[in-house]
Amino acid sequence: MEKYIRLILRQKIIIYMITLLIFIAGLGSLLTFDRNLTPEADLPGIRVLVAGGSLPPEEMEDKVTEPIEKEIESLDGIERFSSTTSTGRTSIYIRAYEDKGEDVRQEVQNIVGQLRNSFPAEISTVEVVQDSYSMDWLMSISMKGNDLPALFSLAHTRIKDRIEAIDQVKKVEVREENVSNKVEISLDPQLLSLYQVTPSDVISQLRSSNVRQSIGLLQNDGFNTVIEIDRSLQSVQQVGEITIRTPRGNVPLKDLATVTNLRGQSIDAVFVYQDQPYLQLIVYKSAGGDIIKVSEAVREVINELNQEADGLYVLAPLMDGADFIRNSLNNLTRDLAIGGLLAVLVLFVFLRNWRVTLVIATTIPMSMLMTFIGMKIGGYNIDLITLLSLSLAIGLIVDAAIVVLESIYAYREKGINLTKSIVVGAREVITPVFTSQLTVVIVFLPLVLANVGGTDMQPIMITLAFTVTAAIASATISAFLFVPVFSRSFLSADRNITSSDNALRRKIISLLEKTLTVALRHRWKTVIIAFAVFFFSVTLWGMGFVKSTVQMPIDSSYMRVALIMPKGTKVQESTAIAREADALLREMPEVERIYIDARSSHAHLHMLLKSKKEQDFDNDLLMDQMNEVLNTVRGPERVEVGFGSGDSNIMVTFEVTGRDIQELERISRSLEELMNSLPLVRNPRNDFQEGIDKLTFTPDESALSYFDVPADSLSRQLSFYIGEHTVTTMTLDGIDIDLKAQYRDQAMQHPEQFRSLMITNRQGELIPLQKLGQWQMLKTPQQIQRSMGDRIVTVTAELVGTDLAAAGRSIEERLPELHIPEGYRIKPAGALQQQADTVTGSIYAMLGTLLLIYLIMVAQFRRLSHPFIILLSLPMAVIGVVFGMIVTQRPLNPLGYVGFIMLAGIVVSNAILLIDRINRLRTQGWDLDKALIEAARNRVRPILMTALTAILALLPLAIGLSEGAELQTSLATVVIFGLAFHTIVTLVLVPVLYSLFDGANEKFSNFSKKLWRRKPRVPKKKSTVEM
Repeated sequence: MEKYIRLILRQKIIIYMITLLIFIAGLGSLLTFDRNLTPEADLPGIRVLVAGGSLPPEEMEDKVTEPIEKEIESLDGIERFSSTTSTGRTSIYIRAYEDKGEDVRQEVQNIVGQLRNSFPAEISTVEVVQDSYSMDWLMSISMKGNDLPALFSLAHTRIKDRIEAIDQVKKVEVREENVSNKVEISLDPQLLSLYQVTPSDVISQLRSSNVRQSIGLLQNDGFNTVIEIDRSLQSVQQVGEITIRTPRGNVPLKDLATVTNLRGQSIDAVFVYQDQPYLQLIVYKSAGGDIIKVSEAVREVINELNQEADGLYVLAPLMDGADFIRNSLNNLTRDLAIGGLLAVLVLFVFLRNWRVTLVIATTIPMSMLMTFIGMKIGGYNIDLITLLSLSLAIGLIVDAAIVVLESIYAYREKGINLTKSIVVGAREVITPVFTSQLTVVIVFLPLVLANVGGTDMQPIMITLAFTVTAAIASATISAFLFVPVFSRSFLSADRNITSSDNALRRKIISLLEKTLTVALRHRWKTVIIAFAVFFFSVTLWGMGFVKSTVQMPIDSSYMRVALIMPKGTKVQESTAIAREADALLREMPEVERIYIDARSSHAHLHMLLKSKKEQDFDNDLLMDQMNEVLNTVRGPERVEVGFGSGDSNIMVTFEVTGRDIQELERISRSLEELMNSLPLVRNPRNDFQEGIDKLTFTPDESALSYFDVPADSLSRQLSFYIGEHTVTTMTLDGIDIDLKAQYRDQAMQHPEQFRSLMITNRQGELIPLQKLGQWQMLKTPQQIQRSMGDRIVTVTAELVGTDLAAAGRSIEERLPELHIPEGYRIKPAGALQQQADTVTGSIYAMLGTLLLIYLIMVAQFRRLSHPFIILLSLPMAVIGVVFGMIVTQRPLNPLGYVGFIMLAGIVVSNAILLIDRINRLRTQGWDLDKALIEAARNRVRPILMTALTAILALLPLAIGLSEGAELQTSLATVVIFGLAFHTIVTLVLVPVLYSLFDGANEKFSNFSKKLWRRKPRVPKKKSTVEM
């Protein structure tokens, strides 16, 4: 090591050239990073959607759900799967094992593709999608104006085309829930009866009426001519003139039906902003790219379009995914800079030498630039996770440099010349520094392998591990490459350096000596008190004083209120209720603007909140206030409030599994009543829906044969009497419009109306349906849920506050009151199951971390006892964590568990530094007690400096006053309080434990020596007497 240090000191010019290269490469990497919300990564969740028509749930289950699930069961790499089947829709969620997501997706894609031909003919949508962190949604745009049909045409043509022309914009989708894009053909039953024609006959002829086809090619010398027949529809009026053949002659469609142009009219939903209707456009970006740059380009085009609108419309970003990312990145960058400045300030306070401080201040940006280079090579970009990792690392990357520089400076204070101080100082601490840095990095191995937070958190954990590892490796290189050279340059002007003992340092050392002296006199009492406090802290944690949650709130600038309406509510009634809620919520100072999306079944209020700079607020308190306000609104069946698309409104979920659906309903309702009596949850409900009437028609084969009605023709003709059917697509003003036909609603609302229908046989004669079979009235479920092939009912409730663990415990403790029959089971699901997995993974990760740390320290100290001393000091960090979480009242989320595991690697560095110094003094012949006190005196300054720099660097993250702060506050709080308490304990408890172990080792050694020195007794031979 001494030769290496002298070599780099001689090659100062080369080192400075390397510095310049790192500066250029690091700055280039930083400027070319893309900015996104999270790392782009695929997740192990696969979703299958099969939809179309209006087949009842039982038929969808029989013909779609079960065939897919039977094939899925035989696949390797699947952890679990579940499904939800409703009228005309099957949704299947498949959970693959880690690293098997893409393979499973392809296999499921093949299975669904092979089964596609066996699905009912009504199925129109089949999708297989893999979950991903990749964010393709970019922006929602509102388009306000008084003429919705005109806005609709402009949105589909001019607006859509202009925005899609932007680089990195994948597509623009115009939402059509609140505006119709169809021409409706309402068939009149009386007129159909008069002309002896059925809906099936009319629709079949309409589908062949909109035709444009080439019939041949005329070939001539020098030119060819294509002959084409164009019967395509050019206007709505032309639709009514289509000729329909009937037994009574040919008639225009308008004599059989009413043709209505519904294009641009509001029917199924109402979108309102500031009491004015609006259209909504969704902008999606292509994979990769910088979301902020794409957003800025879209906003520029929006401004241009508004200037060209001449008052006809106003375009405005409703929600912009880049806004939150932009604010969060700016805030995290600011916090990172503040943390770095605070770290430098700590050094100056302790060393009182601006030249020494300048050495560290120079190595911080060098370490960061090398980290950027590593991130670029690893394919990472700037997002919330990498910035969080860098913010966490800013307090750690100076540790190695501080220890090396402090060791150099300590020798300079003794009057040793600069070069020798650099060589001896760096050589003395190289082993503990490398060991300390390695313990910080090694914790990520079990952290990643143990799946803390579940497999969905795996990409985040890998990104966190890579970024922090790159930062620590860069810091280690800086400490032993740049610190010696920079020290040689910056400190050469300090000719007469004296001891930097100031009043503060003297007081700290004096207090430490007194405390340590007392502790060494009462060693067992000190250990007992320390571990008694530890067990008390663990008890407080177990009693629920430390809140725990899986909540990972990211976007606190957006909230969604869902007003769930009773059955039978009309869109207009839902809109009126939403307007009332809108008026009440707009009075709250935190709310900036609200967009209403009202349907017959529910109304969503999309709320954009003011920034926390403008109006500071507590998330939980704001949710409680909104619930109180919304409870005064009459009409909704229930209210749901949450941050970030409602996902942060954590649901306490239990699954009830069993065989009989009626028994499942009884158990679920009992569980719902139990949850309703508990204060930690609200709005409990189950997803069991009472069955609806089902009219089953069983054809009589002999009757079908007698009247000459084919079975497939019977099914097809009956289907045209129910629901809406797409006839064809026509193009008007460059927009594709659906032409849809349906039997008039009023004529098909009661089972008796269906029984009186007429069916056409092969000869074109009308046969009464009731002559062709028998009727039976049954019940059919509205929705069927399955998990791993078994039927389930899910009971959910909203969490009050943030302590998910306490809510789960309170429910599970009372489950025996329900007297569950044999064969039925209630188990936690959703967030509760995720939290249990997180805790289990964290325990495994912590055990793995402790084992790896112990092996590393055994390799350094080459003794089994000294690493064990350090491990015994680790529980003291728990005391600080528990105290910090109780005082701040913050819940421990998955990133908090990550911080807890990282803490094990961080805090041991100080203990390693202290024990290494004790061992050096002991080898020099120092008495044990004097060596313990002297080592504490020598290492108190670097230990306090490294701890304080880490704490102050994380302080802006822990305070969390800005958007996006909720993501990192738990992690920062855990590390700050755990490190602070463990640092204090390290300087006292570690020497006490060292003394106890040394004394025990000495006694054991003396006992062994006495045992081996003792001569074995030779037994005397018995005298034999001859008889």
